Amino acid sequence: MTSAILAGTAFAGAAAAATAEPSPAAAATSHAISPCHIYPWFCGPIGATGPTGPKGATGPTGATGPAGPAGADGAAGPTGAQGAAGPAGEQGGAGPAGATGPTGATGPAGPVATHQVVGSSATALPLGPAVTSSATCPVGSVLVGGGFRLQSGSVLIVTDSSSDLANPNQWDATAYVPTGSLVSGTVTAVAQCAP
Repeated sequence: MTSAILAGTAFAGAAAAATAEPSPAAAATSHAISPCHIYPWFCGPIGATGPTGPKGATGPTGATGPAGPAGADGAAGPTGAQGAAGPAGEQGGAGPAGATGPTGATGPAGPVATHQVVGSSATALPLGPAVTSSATCPVGSVLVGGGFRLQSGSVLIVTDSSSDLANPNQWDATAYVPTGSLVSGTVTAVAQCAP
């Protein structure tokens, strides 16, 4: 009889608890309240935890977020090694002609036409001394050069062919017969005069 009253009281208490105004905290968890929570001795022991349910499907990919701000410029890298020389380029076309340069200063007047004056021939003898032939430009002419002529077949050795130190308008040619030669020969001075 007592157990029935307790049971009835238990149900009455449960009903009263169900009809009472729930507090804000109880309202948030009212879906989980049962008589077993209020009167544990009324219910049997709590069963074992059930197995974990299957993994839910992957949700859709979210929208792409806005682009972040640009990062700061990185430090300059080291200078690279010098590359190999490239092939030579094609030769360019000829450039335009340059402007005509200014006229140069007038040079000194050149000599007028020259003429030769042939001097007297001098004969050199074997074992004899050297001989000199001279050619002199006439008055009014200037000695500009000179030379000499040797007799054909002679073996004379010419030791001097130049203008005379005492007379700048005279050309001298000196020669002799070499030792061992028995052939005489002649030398003739030639003066180049202008005009």
